[in-house]
Amino acid sequence: MSEAKPSFWKRTRYALESATVRFFAFLVPLLPRFIILWLARLLGRLAFWFDKRGRTTALENIRVAFGDTLDTSAQKRIALKSFQNFAR
Repeated sequence: MSEAKPSFWKRTRYALESATVRFFAFLVPLLPRFIILWLARLLGRLAFWFDKRGRTTALENIRVAFGDTLDTSAQKRIALKSFQNFAR
């Protein structure tokens, strides 16, 4: 039995993801550290705002872990820093 071929959109997405990873694998060693750290903070911030499902999961996990000890802004700040740390 043969496997189904991925859809055009999935193949396109995988190709774009692969090209992006190869591009950054080439670029990152050429850049100074402070630029890499700046880019990581930027990419983490963008991921935080555009990945609604991931942001919701992160905020819920923080609520479970800390309960009512943190206000909403502190929870968002921790989640954002988590995304930025992951990007770094």
